[in-house]
Amino acid sequence: MVGHTHPIGDFQLVRHCVQEVWECGDPAAATKYYDSTYLRCGPSDFEYVKGIEGVQSLIIAYHLAFRGLKLVVDESTHCGRWVCTRITVSGTHTGNFAGIAGSGKHVVFTMDCRDRVFEGKIINSRIYYDIS
Repeated sequence: MVGHTHPIGDFQLVRHCVQEVWECGDPAAATKYYDSTYLRCGPSDFEYVKGIEGVQSLIIAYHLAFRGLKLVVDESTHCGRWVCTRITVSGTHTGNFAGIAGSGKHVVFTMDCRDRVFEGKIINSRIYYDIS
């Protein structure tokens, strides 16, 4: 199929993106992984992001809100046109995040991410949280 990438390559791209962009907090690296037309949808308006600049702003927001932010890819699978990844996120909630003031508490939660990769770039993400 023209314009499609192999699932194994898609897994690696998503895993490297989680580590390099999100865990390391490198907004400049977003251009390597995300398409300029990227769209991210999540459970709140705060998680609705368009384009690389939106991703870069969200990366900065996460790192300002959570000191020692750590993301661990627990599992990854191919679901049709999507790469589905479960990630454990942890850090100390020290700053404002999505309108919630920092609590000073160490938090751990899981994220389920569905990323669509096309021609070597992430073009769309759906994010779901489990904060129980």
